[in-house]
Amino acid sequence: MEKVKRLIQDDKQKIKVALTLFLFGLVILLITNIRGIEWHISLELLSKSTFLVAYGIAGFSVLRTAWNKLTQKDWMNEYFLMSLASLGALAIGEWPEAAAIMIFYEIGEYAQSIAISRSRKSISDLLDLSVDTCVVERNGEHVEVDPSEIEIGEIILIPAGSRIPLDAEIVEGRGEIDTSALTGESLPVAVDVGDKVMSGSLNLNAVLRAKVDATVDDSTLYRIIELSDEASLRKGKTERLISRFARYYTPIVIVLAVLFAVLPPLITGDPFLKWFERTLNLLVISCPCALVLSVPLSYFSCLGLASTRGIVIKGGDVIERFAQVETIVFDKTGTLTTGKLELSRIESYTDHFSEDELFALALALERGSTHLVADSLRRFAELLEARGEPVAMAEVQDLEELPGRGVKGRRNDIVFYIGNTRLMSDIGLVVPETDESLSVVFFAMSSGVEEERDREVVLLASFLFEDEVREEAPAVLRKLKSLGVKKLAMYSG
Repeated sequence: MEKVKRLIQDDKQKIKVALTLFLFGLVILLITNIRGIEWHISLELLSKSTFLVAYGIAGFSVLRTAWNKLTQKDWMNEYFLMSLASLGALAIGEWPEAAAIMIFYEIGEYAQSIAISRSRKSISDLLDLSVDTCVVERNGEHVEVDPSEIEIGEIILIPAGSRIPLDAEIVEGRGEIDTSALTGESLPVAVDVGDKVMSGSLNLNAVLRAKVDATVDDSTLYRIIELSDEASLRKGKTERLISRFARYYTPIVIVLAVLFAVLPPLITGDPFLKWFERTLNLLVISCPCALVLSVPLSYFSCLGLASTRGIVIKGGDVIERFAQVETIVFDKTGTLTTGKLELSRIESYTDHFSEDELFALALALERGSTHLVADSLRRFAELLEARGEPVAMAEVQDLEELPGRGVKGRRNDIVFYIGNTRLMSDIGLVVPETDESLSVVFFAMSSGVEEERDREVVLLASFLFEDEVREEAPAVLRKLKSLGVKKLAMYSG
């Protein structure tokens, strides 16, 4: 009995067994139609039994749902009509049709469950970004607790390399965070005291203290998870129309069936049994399986496919509104571009070093960094070596990562800096304007003792990097134009 229960509960297995029996029954039915066969009656009985078992396996859940709703005085639904139609098919001896109604309905339901599971998988992937425990400061001590126990205003400690558990505001520390899992932004984001950080982001390279400004349920990550989970519940206009139609369709079909069974015999004098059989045929062909399944299935499939590609859609109503979109705004880095920086050029502001020397020094400073700029410099050096232009290695000591700003190192009594505008501002430099379409890092040096106020700080160069456009981006933009999108814009920076 337990095996039977598991068989009924397992949709995939249930469909396999029912469909196999259905096809086996069809083969037997074809054999029974061959003239001259001696065991015709036995085969016909076997065929009917096979169809009946297939009907029971595939249709049990539908019949049970229809009965439960009927006991609750809710008979205006597709389950009742399918049950009535399939039982009518059995009554008139159309055993294959009765089994087919239930099997094809179950196949549609199974396809729908696959689409839903894809959407659920995207939620589980998001849950992998969540944090089980985090460190909070209480009574002068660091206590490890569940994020759900932390209240707004408490101070949490976010170690380097860990996920940020809750939305918070940094009160101490500076560094870089990776928000790509939430925003798609491939470049690390520099954060400092006063900046807001989102739950689910990855703290890359510095210990941060932050004041919590949202509970678990109100945090960015869990709001996204909640939106994904509720997406299948938000129906589009077409889905709502089909749901309303089904409530009117069922009673209309039943009323027509009753009239079809009663009026013609009274008017024509034909046998009642003849028109009753035709009425059952009417119920079979009016079964709404395709109508009831096709529209919701298309929405579930869209939601599931989108979620596997990292796109969270709030529901079926949003899908329908896409057809009316006239303007689309794209993020640049990692969306229209690859997010892989390539060195475009070096703009030198000094006569003390050649461009080759500036590149060698920058490469030496970045040799231990995992930043995208460091990766780009290393790739450029490999390209030069492949061309037969080896890069002379510069000697730089006392390398120090400056989270959220850049890197510094020393050679003799000169300190070199490479980093963003924030780092240049910290050492007292005002940087020139550069091409806004390119990413830029600045290279500077200070002579003398670093702590002395009268040390000389000089801006040596700027390194400009371009982000390669994705190969498929132009074709996608043209396709959107052909679909009726009037305006395409880019938001960057």
